[in-house]
Amino acid sequence: MFPAFARLCAATLMYSILSCAAGLGATITFSGELQAIGGGVTASNSPYINAGYDLYSTSDLANNTETGTDGDGAFTVGRRITSLPSFITGVTSAGANSSADGYQSLDAVIDNPEGGTVQSGVLYYASSSPTAENDLLNISIGSGAPSSFYIGALIDTTGGVGPSGNDPDYMRLRQTTGGSGNSGLIFTRNTVVNGDVDLALFQVTGAESGDVYTLSGVQSILNPGGHYEVSVAGLTFSTSVPEPNSGILLLLALVGLMSVQRIGRYQQGASA
Repeated sequence: MFPAFARLCAATLMYSILSCAAGLGATITFSGELQAIGGGVTASNSPYINAGYDLYSTSDLANNTETGTDGDGAFTVGRRITSLPSFITGVTSAGANSSADGYQSLDAVIDNPEGGTVQSGVLYYASSSPTAENDLLNISIGSGAPSSFYIGALIDTTGGVGPSGNDPDYMRLRQTTGGSGNSGLIFTRNTVVNGDVDLALFQVTGAESGDVYTLSGVQSILNPGGHYEVSVAGLTFSTSVPEPNSGILLLLALVGLMSVQRIGRYQQGASA
């Protein structure tokens, strides 16, 4: 019994050593989705942006119209409000090919971390497929990254019209340079797409300089413009987030189990 146990311990230790040597990269896990958290999630004192923020296609409330503006390119419409953490060297398009702002009656009003409020906008990938997973953004890591930090995707900010309510069915954060960390494809669509602002949180552990993480998603609802538009209104960065109580932890666990089941059904449908 003991020799077998010793061999098991030795094998486990060897696997750990080989894993490190192979450079499997960071660990990326889905921490949960904060639904209807509201526009204050991007306030200057919000714990969810205590390391930085990157907000897309924002606009002044006074200048908005009912029709809004759409443009080619991820960062071409509206104002990008950004203050990246010192350990992140850049956030660039990984596939997002359009942006939109200024839909007065649809887009949520969010706090501007620099002061006041703005109307949210989005950047998105206009797809012809309701089942395709499309890349949106690349997040590049520099030196000095903390041992663990959180990246939040700001979604459900357009009230159910706009780019499919800016509420993707599924989202994923995966490592595309420096390792193979992967959150898995996570179900993120709210029961009611109402523009009350949701935040999908991913925890990254063990990031190293040179790593690149890619945010992607799936959108199955057809936009009035005739596309399936996977979108995001911004990213948040934090080194810690408020501790949830046990009830919320149980809820997140149940949501995670449901996500796995839904992913299985989604993948079966996609391969059929």
